Formats: sequence, C-alpha cells, structure tokens
Amino acid sequence: MAETVRRRYRSWLAPALAAAVVVAVAIVGAVIATRPHRDAGGAVQNKRLDVGGFMFRYPGTWHKSKAGDHKHPAGAAVASVFLASALIRGNCAKTSDGLACGTWPPGRLDPDGLVVSFAGYYGSADSGRAWRDTLAGQPASIKRGLPSPECTNIGGGYEVVAQALAVSGSAPTQDDELVRVDACLAGSGSDHGPALAAVNRMLATATFGR
Repeated sequence: MAETVRRRYRSWLAPALAAAVVVAVAIVGAVIATRPHRDAGGAVQNKRLDVGGFMFRYPGTWHKSKAGDHKHPAGAAVASVFLASALIRGNCAKTSDGLACGTWPPGRLDPDGLVVSFAGYYGSADSGRAWRDTLAGQPASIKRGLPSPECTNIGGGYEVVAQALAVSGSAPTQDDELVRVDACLAGSGSDHGPALAAVNRMLATATFGR
C-alpha cells in the first residue's frame, strides 16, 4: 500500500514541478520586459515634450511638472511645464492673498542637478538678442553663461536660455509666436558638464512640426 502511494506521489510531482518552473520563467520574463529600456550608454530611453510646435526629446529619468496657471502680463514668457533631474513640486502655492507663483519651483537644485522651463507665448522678439542661431531649423537666439538672479536663488550656477520663432517661414517681428526654453543648472565650471551636455543634446535634437 505504501509503495503504491509513493508511486502515485511521484507520478504527479514531476509534472507539478515542471509547471512551477514554467510559471517562474514567465514571471521573470515579464519583470524584465517591464523594466525601462536603456540605450547603449546606460541612459533610460528618451521621452518627448511638445511645446508650441517644437518636439523636445529628454532623458526618461527626468521628471515633468505642470507649471501653475496664474495671472501675468500680456506677452510674458510664463512657463507651462518644467522638467527636472529630480522630483519637484509646482511653482505655485496658496497664500492668504491668493495664488503665489515663482519663476522656478521652490527648493534648491541637487549637486549636478537641473530644472528646465518651457513657455509658448505671443510677444515681441527680444530686440537685445541676435537671432543668429537656429532651433530645429527655426530662427532662434541661444544664450549660455552666468545665471539670472532667479536661477541663482535655487542654487543655479549656469543658465541656458533659448528663444525661437514658432511660425514656419517667417522672420522675427513685433508680434510673434515664440517658444522659450530656460535651463538652470547647478554647479559652476566643469561641475555642470553632464547637465549642460544633456541640455545641449535636447536642443540639438529638437524638431519643429508646423
């Protein structure tokens, strides 16, 4: 009787173990398949952001935050969205006087960190800028160098500001559709090298679709 039980036990044990192995392999495969795709350089595959007809590709490790909607002067380049190398809060907070919004999200940048604002708006092209650059083939002005006071206040040591015309086949006029990209980078000198390279790559690979 005992030998019969052992034979029956072995007869269903082998198939059960085989089925368990198949299930385990399937689970491992599913976990691997859902991991973020990384390119040869080890970076997470790029994501895309569309602003004013411009398509920007940025690292998948960056975080996106919608900018607060608040009152501002007509023609002002007010950000609609932020990208940052670390998790960030929105740039607006409720106060006793209503909604208060800053140029950048609150807090300070991490070492080697960055935050980028994007604004699509109508206004006059900045006459103080030389429109000798291009962004996705569009007339543009790109300034790199010392940070503005607002960028400095959040720990920035370097700033990249790009302003581009968002109308096909046109030259800058007094009433343009424009896109402004403003990147505030932590560190100074070579400290911001990787962040600057990422911003330059984002601008260099932008496309325009209007």
